[in-house]
Amino acid sequence: MTEGRARICYLADADSVHTRKWCRHFAGLGFDVHVLSLRAPSEPISNVTVHDLAKARSAYRQAIRIWRYALVYPSARSLVRELRPAILHAHYASGYGLLGSLMGFHPFVISVWGSDVLTFPAVSPLHRALVKFNLARADYVCSTSRFMARETGKYTEKEPVLTPFGVDCEMFKPLLRPAMRDEVAIGTVRPLEEGYGITNLIEAFSMIHKREKFPGLKLIIVGDGPERSLLERLASGLNVGHQTEFVGWVPHERVPEYLHRFSIFVAPSIHPEGFGVAVLEASACGIPTVAFDVGGLPEVVEHGVTGMIVPPGNTAALADTIQRLVESGELREKLGRAGRKFALDRYEWSTTAKSMESLYESILGRQGAKVGDLPAGRI
Repeated sequence: MTEGRARICYLADADSVHTRKWCRHFAGLGFDVHVLSLRAPSEPISNVTVHDLAKARSAYRQAIRIWRYALVYPSARSLVRELRPAILHAHYASGYGLLGSLMGFHPFVISVWGSDVLTFPAVSPLHRALVKFNLARADYVCSTSRFMARETGKYTEKEPVLTPFGVDCEMFKPLLRPAMRDEVAIGTVRPLEEGYGITNLIEAFSMIHKREKFPGLKLIIVGDGPERSLLERLASGLNVGHQTEFVGWVPHERVPEYLHRFSIFVAPSIHPEGFGVAVLEASACGIPTVAFDVGGLPEVVEHGVTGMIVPPGNTAALADTIQRLVESGELREKLGRAGRKFALDRYEWSTTAKSMESLYESILGRQGAKVGDLPAGRI
């Protein structure tokens, strides 16, 4: 064990933007941070040790997804025994939560992220029982939003600790540039997958385009996924293919570059999202948001203040609301300024991270230790 540093062990996807942010944050605070992941990160995480659980396991590649965790369990348990962390923290109540719950390690923390409590339990009674089992084995449960905390309450009596994802408001900030009066860009940053409502967005854009009032109007879609070809054909079939730019996937550090091209950000998800990080990143850049009233999105969009909330799946209302913002640069600027203030006041990363810091300090304190000491958990 590294001398003088309390150790945290994460069971999480090492290539996730959010995992990487938590790791860098606590490594920066002096913790010895380790990640046990089922895939290696695309690039190293500074001052963090990543253990690739699936490395050199050919059987893992062919395994049904949920069974992959069972295949790597023996090596994961051996690593945790060797590392003896002060805290074992699983991100996701399903797969990584199962990996941690089977170890019988304490103190054990589970963070719910979204689909693990919003869609996974609905697959079958077994999936539901699995989530309940994992949460029952956790000493602490964390949620990124109040909405998801309520959903988590269906599977545990533990009161979730609110630990919202934050935004680096220095990385995501308004770009000082002259307004382009003749061009308004509607944009989104979303996976091109079912449930994220990109079909609704393209149809709404087509409705506005048909009104022939806005010759400089553009639609920019950042992201990739299995529905990309279908969406490109939809845009072409609705005669807005030339006005629609499919950017594809971009690394997180380049997202501000594209947000700065947007005049309006749209979050058209029709399935509930646990949280709206992409919305907050747009707000931090001073861009007004239009979002459907689903999941945790209303928590990060103040209707009429930082953006507009629209009835879920109502494409006509989405088109009318976007058009209202297209027509008024003054309204866009007003909402954008309020959005930047909202992100700074409530969701700036250094502020939101304190909720997790407080939880860790509480856990270490109950072990009779502080950050500089060397407590170890138990199996």
